[in-house]
Amino acid sequence: MLDANGAGKDITVNADLESTTGHITLTAADAININADLTTASTGTISLDAEGSNLTMLGASTIIATNSSARLNAANTITIGNVIATDVSLVADTGSIINAAGSTMNVSASNLRIEADDQIASSDRHLSTTVATLSALSTGTESAGIPIAEADCITLPYVTGRGTNVKTDPSTTHVPPPLNR
Repeated sequence: MLDANGAGKDITVNADLESTTGHITLTAADAININADLTTASTGTISLDAEGSNLTMLGASTIIATNSSARLNAANTITIGNVIATDVSLVADTGSIINAAGSTMNVSASNLRIEADDQIASSDRHLSTTVATLSALSTGTESAGIPIAEADCITLPYVTGRGTNVKTDPSTTHVPPPLNR
């Protein structure tokens, strides 16, 4: 575990970081920058928490939590390279989730949870995934859909949201989400 405490304290990983027997946990009071690969053994999890700013991966960087889980959380925006794990959680508290330039497959996992206050990916830079189950939520005002390019098939366990109907006059009305059943 590496914890950078104090206002404005960042963590920058410039060389590969590997754990053969345990977990990797990086917590920064401000930002985390991943410029290399992070890898754990078969039971190790990876947890990254940028408590005051952005979590940024280079497109060529890869996070591998072998047969385990990877959790990436940022107070603002997450820029994601490549993440491989059984379970992956991406949470951008007040920002967006962005596909890093040069990445090949943003997420390879059995289960993927994505949550952002603003936009998740963009129409010109989809998140690329190969996952079995996806749960995604974008709650902010800068959301323009959730563009995902899935490599094969995917299950969406439950989708809630609000739609917009276009009337004949061309005004619009909001349609409430369906009730949980």
